[in-house]
Amino acid sequence: MPDSIRRIALILAAALLLNQCGRADVERLEKLLRIRGPWAWDSVNIEGPDIFRLPNFPFVGEHAPIRIKTLRMRTGVDSAKAFLALPPEDIFPGKRPAVIVLHGHLSHPDELVALSTSVNLWSVGALLASRGFVVLAPEIRWEPQNLKNEIRQTFQLLLSGRIITGERTADVLRAADFLARHPRVDARRLGILGWSMGGQIALYAAALEPALRAVYISASFAPYAILLHPDAPLQSPDNYVPFLLSDFGDKDQIAALIKPRPILIEHGEQDPTESFEGVDHMANQLALHYGRHGQERLSFIRHRFDHRFYGADAVEWFERWLK
Repeated sequence: MPDSIRRIALILAAALLLNQCGRADVERLEKLLRIRGPWAWDSVNIEGPDIFRLPNFPFVGEHAPIRIKTLRMRTGVDSAKAFLALPPEDIFPGKRPAVIVLHGHLSHPDELVALSTSVNLWSVGALLASRGFVVLAPEIRWEPQNLKNEIRQTFQLLLSGRIITGERTADVLRAADFLARHPRVDARRLGILGWSMGGQIALYAAALEPALRAVYISASFAPYAILLHPDAPLQSPDNYVPFLLSDFGDKDQIAALIKPRPILIEHGEQDPTESFEGVDHMANQLALHYGRHGQERLSFIRHRFDHRFYGADAVEWFERWLK
C-alpha cells in the first residue's frame, strides 16, 4: 500500500475513533442527567395577541418593531411559558438564524425580550431580533425565582430518580427542536446564550446537541470544586448531578464536547458568586482541549462588574458564526 494511501487510512481511522469516543461521552452525560428523548414538544399554544415592541437601544436604527409571541410549551403534564421574538419580515425576509436565550435565578424570560426590566439582565433577545435573529426565551421550570421552593423541588425530583438540571436541559433541547421546525428559522444556524443558571443549562444543552452551532455562556463557568467548597457563597442544589465529578472531572471536560464549535465565555472580575480566578482557570483548561481551534473559536471576555449579564459581544458573536 502506498504511503499516501496508508496515511489517509490512518487519518480516517483516527477520526472515526475520536467520533466514537465523543459520542460515548455524550451518551454518558445524557445518562448522568437522566435525559431521555425525543425532544419534540407535545404541544405549543399561543397565549394572547402578538406584542409589537421597538427595543430602546440607540444603535438599533430605523428598524420596524419586532413581533413577540407569548407561547405555552407543554411536555407531558408540565408546561412553561416562552417568548418568541420575530424580526421584521419586510427587512429580514426568508429563513433566519435563531438563538435560544436563557435567564438565571431570580430573573425572568420576559426581561430578555424587553417586556420588563432587571438589574441583572438586559433585553439582549430583543436586540438580536431587531438585528435579524429569531429568538426564543423559554421560562426555566421548577421555580428558580423562589429558591426555597426550588430546593424542595430539587430533592423531590431526586427522590423520584430525576435530576432538576437534566429536566431543564431536556426542555432546552425541546426548545431547539421547536426552533428548528419553525417556518422562519434556518435549522442550520441555531445558537444558544445563557446567564448564570441559564449558562449552566446552555453548556449541557450545547454539549448534547450539535445543532447548536454557537454558544455564549455568561457568569457560569466556575469549577465545581469552587461551587461546592464549604466557604463558597450559597449555591442552589440544582448544581448537583450525581457522579458528574467522578465521570467528567470539571466543566472544561463537558465544554470540550462542544469542540470545535465556537464558544464565548464572559465573567465579571467582581463576581462574588463564582470567582473570576476559578473561571479563568477553567477557560485556560478548555483552551487546551480546543488546541489549534481555540485561537479562532474560543473567546474569553472579562468585565469589571459583578454577577450580572454583560453581553457586549453577544450580537457580534452570533452574527459572526450564524450569518
